[in-house]
Amino acid sequence: MTATLSPPTPAAPPAGAASPARGGSGAGGRTGPSVSPLLAEGALFALSIATAAGFCRVFLGWTHLAPMVLTAGIAHLLAAVARRRRWHPVLAVVSSLVGMAVTVAVVRYRDTTTFLLPSSATWDLAHDELSRAWSAFPTAVAPVPTEGGFLAAAMVAIWVTASLSDAIAFRLRLAFEAVLPAGVVFVFCSAIGADRNRLVVTACWVMAAVVSVVALRTWRDGARSGWLAGGRRRAVASSVRTGTVLGAGALAVGLVVGPALPGAGDRPVIETKQSSGGRRVADNPFVTLRSRLSSPTTAELFRVRSDHKSYWRLNSLDAFDGTAWTLSDALRDGDDRIGESAEPPVALSEAVSQVITVGEFDSAWVPMAYRPIELSGLTGVSYNATTGAAQVARGRLSQGTTYTVVSRVPSAVTPDALRAAAAPARMDRRWTALPTSFPSRLGDLARQITLGQATPYDQAVALQQFFRNNFTYDLRVGAGSSTNALVTFLENRRGYCEQFSSAFAAFARALGLPARVAVGYTSGVATGDGAFSVQGRHAHAWPEVYFDGVGWLAFEPTPSRGNPDAETYTFVQGQQVDEAPSATTDTTLPADAETPTPDTLPPLSFNLEDFLPAGDSASTATGTGDDAGWDVPWPAVGAVTALVAFGAGWLLGVPALHRRRWSVRRKAAATINERILLSWDQARVTLAAAGVRVPASDTPQEVAARLRRTPRVDADALRTLAATVTAAAYGPGAVGADDERSAAEAERRIAAGLEQGTPWFTRARRRANVRRLLRPLPGDPAAR
Repeated sequence: MTATLSPPTPAAPPAGAASPARGGSGAGGRTGPSVSPLLAEGALFALSIATAAGFCRVFLGWTHLAPMVLTAGIAHLLAAVARRRRWHPVLAVVSSLVGMAVTVAVVRYRDTTTFLLPSSATWDLAHDELSRAWSAFPTAVAPVPTEGGFLAAAMVAIWVTASLSDAIAFRLRLAFEAVLPAGVVFVFCSAIGADRNRLVVTACWVMAAVVSVVALRTWRDGARSGWLAGGRRRAVASSVRTGTVLGAGALAVGLVVGPALPGAGDRPVIETKQSSGGRRVADNPFVTLRSRLSSPTTAELFRVRSDHKSYWRLNSLDAFDGTAWTLSDALRDGDDRIGESAEPPVALSEAVSQVITVGEFDSAWVPMAYRPIELSGLTGVSYNATTGAAQVARGRLSQGTTYTVVSRVPSAVTPDALRAAAAPARMDRRWTALPTSFPSRLGDLARQITLGQATPYDQAVALQQFFRNNFTYDLRVGAGSSTNALVTFLENRRGYCEQFSSAFAAFARALGLPARVAVGYTSGVATGDGAFSVQGRHAHAWPEVYFDGVGWLAFEPTPSRGNPDAETYTFVQGQQVDEAPSATTDTTLPADAETPTPDTLPPLSFNLEDFLPAGDSASTATGTGDDAGWDVPWPAVGAVTALVAFGAGWLLGVPALHRRRWSVRRKAAATINERILLSWDQARVTLAAAGVRVPASDTPQEVAARLRRTPRVDADALRTLAATVTAAAYGPGAVGADDERSAAEAERRIAAGLEQGTPWFTRARRRANVRRLLRPLPGDPAAR
């Protein structure tokens, strides 16, 4: 920098600086943009739709799109209303949060709302679903069912994305930064999603992002774009055409050029999601169980035409780690042939045929009576003979699909046959395994409950009746099957089928009985034409115990539920939700039978509390799981914390880096004259950022005269700085250290004056403008 003052080359004004489109007449006057924001708002809404479409790689099918698009549309509409009504930003944020809660409640949990407003039941169900989804997230592999906490979380994500994009675009007036929230969500979905529709959704999202940036810049800058000929209307049209061409180009490149690039079909260098070996790994049925039960709906999931009433089973969960019951990796896939390892034996069972028509059932698991021996009408089905479960290898069962299953169900299994069953030979240890952290007192309790029962069968019946006679079915409890949840269940003596079946299976394993937890549906509502309509409220979980020579048999520890196929050996009549017990099988005990029935089982001869872990030993034993009291929504806390940290880092980091650039420039100035001229350059950039025009052809004295009456501009400080700068430029040796300090102080007073009376969100917008870090400062080689 020289000591003589030629007309300073103007730095490119940072975003937020006034332009002819925003600046008014006169010195520094400013008016709002005259270009309608409808185009930009529509572009942002299209970007939200493209982001929601990206979730097709996370969810099964496209049923997620309608609720997510509706959510995004309401979020954008509410944000636009808040801006047009000039609501304070704090009020706008509060209204957005309230709108999000009401929208998610009405769309996802309408049956629990009161006059379309969230009730306590809504909050409980939402909390349970989100907690379950968070617990399942580490092991779930996309695509997952479009229900439960996963969909609720996706709706919240799209609402937050839409609201942030709108605020950044129209309150901070930043174009490129407005697409970043949607970009983060889209990249996240791409990282964890299945490899399907990848090129199409990516190309569409890139096109929507390009159009959004162009539309936002057009709205913000208006007719300032000098490279466009003609008036404002022609400028807008030209920008839209340019954005459309660029977006269409991105779409063409993604769809045509992308697949042809070398290595496009190769395995990724870094695997970002769990591998299923080329085969879809289906969801854990436990994930959606609570949402089905707590959101009672009459929507038909599937219809079974059969002359036999049964439980319609999806799968069984074999692994318990102290936190949850899950399906182990070894049993996720199957290459067996249906009919292998049929159980129970023919002499103890009968063949039952079922014709099943799929309704609003969103899963890859194939519902059927256990255990199947024939399946027709479905293609691409994998079967695991160990679990007796089938699943479509890719995607999900399509609505309207009809298939036929023949299953062998228990019919002549008697207590005597089960008492005579020998101990399983070479039984896989997975069926009796408990985590080392499982409290020993709970094992003692299981032994106390079955005291005096000599055979595994009698022990299983004793466990079943212990829960049926001493516990209450109640959905108003926290979800979960962890050790902590088990202790809470035992303390409160109330829970729903997840806790009953999990507690039974854990206690059975503590006794050395091979046990697992099955998940599926009760028989459903008889339609009068020989069919059963199975609805979401019929979702259920029950334990199964293995008997050598017989196989896996279901037990029913849950009060008010009864398996029609198990009446001959459990002596529990068939029953389901909102249904009275109905004896469909002769359950009269043989004369020599000694098995206690629910009516003859003696009351507890011990104090249950004596066997519960003392203090918080259960929570410290596992290190994870549900708290005994209120579950802290750590995922939500973590997300909010990360968002706050990111916003604080942005608001503090960008100004700090900007000051750092000026500090480096000032240290590089070799003379007092150069540092005084640097103060002038800094004042010009500050004025431009505040929307005050500083023509490049004006001298410092002319600028001071022009802006002497401009609001928020400290005229005295500007006049002092102009005089000092003129002396430094045209009078070498005429300035000293005092003049340097005076110039620096004048520059600070000018910046402070521009801050006074400016709304805080406007100041935040200026400071958060990251583009000013990318543009050259006056005097940089790129600025000349």
